[in-house]
Amino acid sequence: FAITLIGEQIHASAHIEIPAYIRSIREGDAEKAGRIIRDKVILPRTLGHICTHKCESGCRRSEVDNPVSICALKLSVPSDFDWNTEKPKNAPTGKRVAVIGSGPAGLSAAFRLARYGNEVEIFEKYKEAGGMLRYGIPEERLPASVIEKEIAAIEKYGVSIRKNSPVESPETLLNNGYDAVIVAVGTHDGIVLPIPGNDLPGVIKNTDILHSVRDGERPAIAERVAVLGGGSVAFDCAMTARKLGASDITVICVEPADGMRATAEEIEEARETGIKIINSHTFIAVKGESSVTGVEIAPVTEITRDEEGRMVINSDASAATVVEAGNVIFAVGQKPYGTQNMGLELIRGSYIAVRDGSKTSVEGIFAAGDAVTGTKSVIEALVAGDRAADEAAAFLGNPKFEETEEKTERNAAIGVLPGFAGFKRNKLKPCSESCEFSAESERCLQCDLRLDILPQKFWTDFKKGGVANG
Repeated sequence: FAITLIGEQIHASAHIEIPAYIRSIREGDAEKAGRIIRDKVILPRTLGHICTHKCESGCRRSEVDNPVSICALKLSVPSDFDWNTEKPKNAPTGKRVAVIGSGPAGLSAAFRLARYGNEVEIFEKYKEAGGMLRYGIPEERLPASVIEKEIAAIEKYGVSIRKNSPVESPETLLNNGYDAVIVAVGTHDGIVLPIPGNDLPGVIKNTDILHSVRDGERPAIAERVAVLGGGSVAFDCAMTARKLGASDITVICVEPADGMRATAEEIEEARETGIKIINSHTFIAVKGESSVTGVEIAPVTEITRDEEGRMVINSDASAATVVEAGNVIFAVGQKPYGTQNMGLELIRGSYIAVRDGSKTSVEGIFAAGDAVTGTKSVIEALVAGDRAADEAAAFLGNPKFEETEEKTERNAAIGVLPGFAGFKRNKLKPCSESCEFSAESERCLQCDLRLDILPQKFWTDFKKGGVANG
């Protein structure tokens, strides 16, 4: 029963009514589909571009051929809307809230706190808002214009954003008249593994190369590049290196081919551009004297976890080889930057410790998103921001706002669609025609209609007065 699977996946995060918005697209009402999506998330088209679409793993259509393009169908909804008409705010409370960071967690927290009637101001360190959406994802995957338009809608709702405004001490904001603070600084510092040669000229952090290119720079890159890591960021780095002029690019990861964290689409796109992938190999050392000449790797024999849950990788050193490269890009994860100076209790070095949800060690200061959990998906960051906002609102004594929700109905008359089982998955893009989105939505099995089926009756259901009829 697919809707159960999909429901559990989505309800654990944003509670988006997936079957309802797909049905609206199929019926030609993309505007209604947009309202259904916006009921739960504030960055609908951003998600349409870069969501990891874990919900598709629960789609029953995959038992026929391939799952419905649940994520990409969001691209069919109109980008013009007004939050002021869709999400009425409470009357002003007189409370001021500061949010540090304008990534997905910070934006969602700020938006929700504005709904409560608070005056909300975001402090953003960089010259543009968006956090890792803006500085950690290549333009080709998430155009700046998409982020800017959705952030503009949030600003129009009443959220103020101060750019080029880093904040070192959240407590200072409390002392300067803010009634609560939410820290949502994300993870802008790339991790470099503690292996020999990791400080050689030519070693690059994932965050550095992605940020600089997004900022309009064009850093020098070698002809041969090795990217260490198997997630989406690793492939973003590989594609960015290709754009900068590298001609020989190898992605190396400890995961087997069927265990990589990148999406199948990202892996396929990389292979189509000639990027090589080496699976099930760990990293021994970065090679070179005065600069990088390559990376030594060895095949993985076993991956286990220690008592604290940390990954332990065993490898066959006797089978080690060297991949030649003039640059080695570490794309094995990110961590928060600057949290050590914030006066908050930390865990695991730089992550903000929270208790009872989103409360930090300082009263009135809350934290949300990747700076708390480590790097997660955008949808999880959005949900974390909402949760922190609710907890901050309770701290402030805000009255609850009236929830709004697009009303949807299921039509149990499915009808007949010739060739339905043979409909192939469409490769949807922002420039796709409406007919392509409609064709993809028609592949949906409408699993949720099972909810309208009357339960089967047994002979005990026909008892009257404790004695079965007849």
